[in-house]
Amino acid sequence: MVLPDGNGRTARLLMNYQLMRNGFVPISIPVKMKEHYFYSLEEYHNSGKCDQLIKMLAELEKKEIIKVIGTQKKS
Repeated sequence: MVLPDGNGRTARLLMNYQLMRNGFVPISIPVKMKEHYFYSLEEYHNSGKCDQLIKMLAELEKKEIIKVIGTQKKS
């Protein structure tokens, strides 16, 4: 299930809004992970299982938090 371009961007914008609203940093889906991202969305759509999607997003969030912490230490 691949969303048309504008819908995908809107979905990721809303995802980042929810992350920031809940005290997290925004994340980007790297090009190298897009296939896994789409697979995880498809799995959720078809079966309701979101384990893969949550794991991937958590890993991306962790990497972004580490970047932010590293940036703040240098200032």
